[in-house]
Amino acid sequence: MKKTKPTPSASRLMGIISSVTGVDIMENSRRRPVVDARQIFYKIYREVGVYSFSDIGAFFGKNHATVMHGIKAIDLFISQDKYTKMIYERCKNLYFGELNTEESISKNELIEKISHLDGHIIDLNSYIAELEDKLGRVSNENDDLFSLYEVVRMHTPKAKIEDAKKKVRAVLNGL
Repeated sequence: MKKTKPTPSASRLMGIISSVTGVDIMENSRRRPVVDARQIFYKIYREVGVYSFSDIGAFFGKNHATVMHGIKAIDLFISQDKYTKMIYERCKNLYFGELNTEESISKNELIEKISHLDGHIIDLNSYIAELEDKLGRVSNENDDLFSLYEVVRMHTPKAKIEDAKKKVRAVLNGL
């Protein structure tokens, strides 16, 4: 079956599921984590109510029967496995914009977290500036060493490279 381009809402749900599960649901794989994540997509996107089984399957190059089977399979997993149920509910809540009380955050807490993160950004920018400065110094040192290398390379025939190494070492040991 031919794949179709996901709608913006399907792409959003794919991103949510990939983020929560840590797998790429577009990966053409039969590994259990990928299959479970894809089946969670089928179930949640079917709950939107607008898309047929064939429409949903077309995003992955699958037929309607695969989607129907996937929804039945994930329903069974959700009823028997607490972890799968938690993943499904987390993805569904994020997609439909529902937050439970544990996930909600007050405006003041959010401002405090943003302020804290701004401080980290400032620290990281300072660290980046330090690293760029060090990189510039190392680059200048490398330019000097490269110039020295070029002088030796230009004046040393290939047959005499080993002799040149010994002489350079002797000179450097005498410094």
